[in-house]
Amino acid sequence: NEVTVNATISGDLIVFPVRADIQKLISHWKPTFKTITGLILLEKLAFLTIEILIGWLLIALLPQLIKQLLSLGLKLPGAAIGWGLLFLTVIPLLACLFIISLIGIPLGVVTILIYIVSLSLAKLLAGLSLGSRLLKDVRFKKPYLSLALGLAIMVILQLIPIFGWLAYFILILFGLGILTLQGKTLLARFK
Repeated sequence: NEVTVNATISGDLIVFPVRADIQKLISHWKPTFKTITGLILLEKLAFLTIEILIGWLLIALLPQLIKQLLSLGLKLPGAAIGWGLLFLTVIPLLACLFIISLIGIPLGVVTILIYIVSLSLAKLLAGLSLGSRLLKDVRFKKPYLSLALGLAIMVILQLIPIFGWLAYFILILFGLGILTLQGKTLLARFK
Protein backbone atom coordinates (compact mmCIF):
# COMPACT_ATOMS: atom_id res chain seq x y z
CA ASN A 1 0.00 0.00 0.00
CA GLU A 2 2.75 2.44 -1.00
CA VAL A 3 2.87 5.32 -3.44
CA THR A 4 6.13 6.59 -4.89
CA VAL A 5 7.22 10.20 -5.02
CA ASN A 6 9.74 11.11 -7.68
CA ALA A 7 12.30 13.88 -7.17
CA THR A 8 15.03 15.07 -9.46
CA ILE A 9 18.15 16.30 -7.72
CA SER A 10 20.98 17.50 -9.98
CA GLY A 11 19.82 15.33 -12.86
CA ASP A 12 19.39 12.06 -10.94
CA LEU A 13 15.93 10.62 -10.46
CA ILE A 14 15.37 9.55 -6.87
CA VAL A 15 12.28 7.57 -5.92
CA PHE A 16 10.95 7.87 -2.39
CA PRO A 17 8.29 5.43 -1.28
CA VAL A 18 5.48 7.18 0.62
CA ARG A 19 2.76 5.28 2.37
CA ALA A 20 -0.73 5.94 1.02
CA ASP A 21 -2.08 6.95 4.44
CA ILE A 22 0.60 9.65 4.80
CA GLN A 23 -0.16 10.96 1.33
CA LYS A 24 -3.86 11.03 2.22
CA LEU A 25 -3.05 12.91 5.43
CA ILE A 26 -0.97 15.47 3.51
CA SER A 27 -3.70 16.04 0.94
CA HIS A 28 -6.25 16.33 3.77
CA TRP A 29 -4.30 19.10 5.56
CA LYS A 30 -3.31 21.06 2.44
CA PRO A 31 -6.40 23.35 2.53
CA THR A 32 -5.75 23.97 6.23
CA PHE A 33 -2.24 25.22 5.48
CA LYS A 34 -3.66 27.63 2.91
CA THR A 35 -6.16 28.87 5.49
CA ILE A 36 -3.44 29.36 8.10
CA THR A 37 -1.29 31.25 5.59
CA GLY A 38 -4.24 33.47 4.75
CA LEU A 39 -4.92 34.15 8.42
CA ILE A 40 -1.26 35.06 9.03
CA LEU A 41 -1.33 37.53 6.14
CA LEU A 42 -4.63 38.96 7.41
CA GLU A 43 -3.11 39.35 10.88
CA LYS A 44 -0.08 41.16 9.45
CA LEU A 45 -2.36 43.46 7.46
CA ALA A 46 -4.46 44.23 10.55
CA PHE A 47 -1.38 45.02 12.66
CA LEU A 48 0.03 47.17 9.84
CA THR A 49 -3.20 49.16 9.67
CA ILE A 50 -3.24 49.68 13.44
CA GLU A 51 0.43 50.75 13.47
CA ILE A 52 -0.16 53.21 10.62
CA LEU A 53 -3.16 54.72 12.40
CA ILE A 54 -1.24 55.06 15.69
CA GLY A 55 1.70 56.61 13.82
CA TRP A 56 -0.57 59.07 12.03
CA LEU A 57 -2.10 60.03 15.38
CA LEU A 58 1.35 60.65 16.87
CA ILE A 59 2.35 62.72 13.84
CA ALA A 60 -0.84 64.78 14.15
CA LEU A 61 -0.44 65.32 17.91
CA LEU A 62 3.36 65.79 18.12
CA PRO A 63 4.59 67.01 14.73
CA GLN A 64 7.56 69.00 16.06
CA LEU A 65 8.85 66.19 18.27
CA ILE A 66 8.49 63.64 15.46
CA LYS A 67 10.30 66.00 13.07
CA GLN A 68 13.07 66.50 15.63
CA LEU A 69 13.44 62.74 16.17
CA LEU A 70 13.48 62.11 12.44
CA SER A 71 16.18 64.70 11.78
CA LEU A 72 18.25 63.35 14.69
CA GLY A 73 18.13 59.85 13.23
CA LEU A 74 18.97 60.99 9.73
CA LYS A 75 21.89 63.05 11.04
CA LEU A 76 23.44 60.28 13.15
CA PRO A 77 22.41 56.88 11.71
CA GLY A 78 25.48 54.96 12.93
CA ALA A 79 25.28 56.36 16.44
CA ALA A 80 21.57 55.62 16.51
CA ILE A 81 22.14 51.94 15.67
CA GLY A 82 24.87 51.66 18.33
CA TRP A 83 22.75 53.30 21.02
CA GLY A 84 19.82 51.12 19.97
CA LEU A 85 21.88 47.96 20.48
CA LEU A 86 22.96 49.24 23.90
CA PHE A 87 19.33 50.00 24.83
CA LEU A 88 18.15 46.60 23.57
CA THR A 89 20.63 44.72 25.77
CA VAL A 90 21.04 46.89 28.87
CA ILE A 91 17.43 47.79 29.72
CA PRO A 92 16.18 44.18 30.17
CA LEU A 93 19.24 43.39 32.31
CA LEU A 94 18.59 46.48 34.41
CA ALA A 95 14.94 45.51 34.83
CA CYS A 96 15.97 42.00 35.94
CA LEU A 97 18.39 43.44 38.49
CA PHE A 98 15.65 45.67 39.88
CA ILE A 99 13.25 42.73 40.17
CA ILE A 100 15.85 40.42 41.74
CA SER A 101 16.56 42.99 44.46
CA LEU A 102 12.89 42.67 45.59
CA ILE A 103 12.89 46.27 46.78
CA GLY A 104 13.09 47.47 43.19
CA ILE A 105 10.19 45.37 41.85
CA PRO A 106 8.03 48.44 41.05
CA LEU A 107 10.98 50.09 39.32
CA GLY A 108 11.67 46.87 37.40
CA VAL A 109 8.06 46.66 36.21
CA VAL A 110 8.15 50.31 35.11
CA THR A 111 11.43 49.64 33.27
CA ILE A 112 9.87 46.69 31.43
CA LEU A 113 6.85 48.81 30.46
CA ILE A 114 9.14 51.56 29.16
CA TYR A 115 11.05 48.92 27.20
CA ILE A 116 7.87 47.55 25.57
CA VAL A 117 6.58 51.02 24.67
CA SER A 118 10.01 51.97 23.33
CA LEU A 119 10.05 48.94 21.03
CA SER A 120 6.69 49.98 19.58
CA LEU A 121 7.78 53.58 19.12
CA ALA A 122 11.08 52.41 17.63
CA LYS A 123 9.21 50.53 14.91
CA LEU A 124 7.17 53.63 14.08
CA LEU A 125 10.28 55.83 13.98
CA ALA A 126 12.17 53.31 11.87
CA GLY A 127 9.27 53.08 9.42
CA LEU A 128 8.98 56.86 9.22
CA SER A 129 12.72 57.23 8.69
CA LEU A 130 12.79 54.53 6.02
CA GLY A 131 9.81 56.02 4.20
CA SER A 132 11.24 59.53 4.40
CA ARG A 133 14.55 58.30 3.04
CA LEU A 134 12.88 56.49 0.14
CA LEU A 135 10.58 59.41 -0.71
CA LYS A 136 13.43 61.90 -0.18
CA ASP A 137 11.16 63.76 2.25
CA VAL A 138 13.86 65.53 4.28
CA ARG A 139 11.63 68.52 5.02
CA PHE A 140 8.85 66.40 6.53
CA LYS A 141 6.27 67.42 3.91
CA LYS A 142 4.70 63.96 3.43
CA PRO A 143 5.02 62.30 6.86
CA TYR A 144 1.82 60.26 6.58
CA LEU A 145 2.81 58.72 3.26
CA SER A 146 6.39 58.18 4.49
CA LEU A 147 5.16 56.32 7.56
CA ALA A 148 2.77 54.10 5.61
CA LEU A 149 5.43 53.24 3.02
CA GLY A 150 8.13 52.56 5.62
CA LEU A 151 5.92 50.33 7.77
CA ALA A 152 4.70 48.40 4.72
CA ILE A 153 8.30 47.77 3.68
CA MET A 154 9.12 46.61 7.21
CA VAL A 155 6.25 44.09 7.08
CA ILE A 156 7.56 42.81 3.75
CA LEU A 157 11.05 42.53 5.25
CA GLN A 158 9.67 40.29 7.99
CA LEU A 159 8.52 37.83 5.33
CA ILE A 160 12.02 37.43 3.85
CA PRO A 161 13.81 34.66 5.79
CA ILE A 162 17.37 35.76 6.68
CA PHE A 163 18.26 39.05 5.03
CA GLY A 164 14.83 40.50 5.71
CA TRP A 165 14.95 39.73 9.41
CA LEU A 166 18.46 41.18 9.67
CA ALA A 167 17.39 44.39 7.92
CA TYR A 168 14.28 44.56 10.14
CA PHE A 169 16.43 44.09 13.26
CA ILE A 170 18.79 46.89 12.18
CA LEU A 171 15.82 49.18 11.55
CA ILE A 172 14.46 48.46 15.04
CA LEU A 173 17.90 49.18 16.50
CA PHE A 174 17.90 52.44 14.55
CA GLY A 175 14.52 53.45 16.00
CA LEU A 176 15.59 52.53 19.54
CA GLY A 177 18.78 54.51 19.03
CA ILE A 178 16.83 57.60 18.00
CA LEU A 179 14.80 57.37 21.21
CA THR A 180 17.94 56.82 23.28
CA LEU A 181 19.73 59.77 21.70
CA GLN A 182 16.70 61.97 22.35
CA GLY A 183 16.58 60.81 25.96
CA LYS A 184 20.30 61.50 26.31
CA THR A 185 19.77 65.00 24.92
CA LEU A 186 16.91 65.65 27.36
CA LEU A 187 19.03 64.47 30.31
CA ALA A 188 21.83 66.80 29.23
CA ARG A 189 19.38 69.73 29.17
CA PHE A 190 18.16 68.95 32.70
CA LYS A 191 21.74 69.07 34.02
